Amino acid sequence: MIHPKLRIAWSVACGIAALLLVGLWVRSYWRIDRLKGGMSKTSFVYCSSHWGTLTLGTAYATMADELRWRVTTREGTKVEFQEEYQKAEIIAGFGKLKDDDDSLVMLPHWFAVVAMATLGISPLLPWRFSLRTLLIATTLVAVGLGLIVWLR
Repeated sequence: MIHPKLRIAWSVACGIAALLLVGLWVRSYWRIDRLKGGMSKTSFVYCSSHWGTLTLGTAYATMADELRWRVTTREGTKVEFQEEYQKAEIIAGFGKLKDDDDSLVMLPHWFAVVAMATLGISPLLPWRFSLRTLLIATTLVAVGLGLIVWLR
């Protein structure tokens, strides 16, 4: 082990981030939290948490006020979530939307929590892979991605 303290610090930071994501997940069922800010002079990016879903997207700015970075929070309901994202293609919490003004990707909170926990645990595992193991893992990933494309 070259840097054991760095591995531990990484795991602790990812664990804290996973716990914060769980808190945001629980909060998302009665509050809408949104971070947004300017990306260029004509568009902005945003990340919102609403009804168990994280939404990452870009949109065109119609006013200069939309380009300032800010965090907003307000109450929200499931009906409001369904109305806001009715045009999005959503399958098992994952979704996407691309139209003239807006493009977004939707991920369920549980996916973000699992991904962060996996990132936190990975430095602590003893990684010893043979070529056969890597080929099998690559094949499984390719089959999974192929199934996703086929189901679309």
